[in-house]
Amino acid sequence: MFFKIFAPFFGLIINAFIQILSYKYIVRYKLLESVYFGFFAGMAATFISGRYALAVNLVMYLVLSYLYFHFINLGETGRRIRLLRELYDSREGLSLDELLARYNGKEVLENRIQRLINNGQVILRANRYYIGRPHMLLISRALSVLRLMLLGRGK
Repeated sequence: MFFKIFAPFFGLIINAFIQILSYKYIVRYKLLESVYFGFFAGMAATFISGRYALAVNLVMYLVLSYLYFHFINLGETGRRIRLLRELYDSREGLSLDELLARYNGKEVLENRIQRLINNGQVILRANRYYIGRPHMLLISRALSVLRLMLLGRGK
């Protein structure tokens, strides 16, 4: 009984473990691919270990995975986190002009667009951008549904 109750937490541990292993050691996935791989491995572990209360366990696992995804996302894409890392790495500190040079809005947008193109999520054709592989769009919609269920609002 004890293990059945903690099946979603066990799934989350498997999720994180497999995600880190797949990203760093096993097949050197890109970050997003390793997140997918870990998510499905954790879901399988949740399903196997908590099959008697499957609906509850899977919903709990989805919520925990949602939190884990945003924890990873915060460290990878958060400008505040990046800013703090750069300030930490700079022994002499950085002036406002140096910070503004590093965080030029046009450069930030160009870098993000280029990452989306490199990942195949956006396609550039005739100087116009289009949705490529809609993985993140689908995840965004799923997260909106979860937010609606948990918080009563979609965005």
